[in-house]
Amino acid sequence: MIENRPWLTIFSHTMLILGIAVILFPLYVAFVAATLDKQAVYAAPMTLIPGTHLLENIHNIWVNGVGTNSAPFWRMLLNSFVMAFSITLGKITVSMLSAFAIVWF
Repeated sequence: MIENRPWLTIFSHTMLILGIAVILFPLYVAFVAATLDKQAVYAAPMTLIPGTHLLENIHNIWVNGVGTNSAPFWRMLLNSFVMAFSITLGKITVSMLSAFAIVWF
């Protein structure tokens, strides 16, 4: 039989909410950092209020890349897709050959 303990329910819900906050806070900070300019990100106490530079920062990453001698983000993303597709195709091929060998030999 399940007992109704209100203090246990309150404690468990408090722990769940605290756990969600701990997990989601770094994602929120990353989003806020993406909306700020470089000086605001590197300021000692970084603000937790989103800025207005989100579209400008996204365009800058897609066109210029991350660093000074970096490839544009679209190029790195294309390389990742080509590698993932090639590896997937290779694994499927090897799996089909292995299945054929197991069934017929």
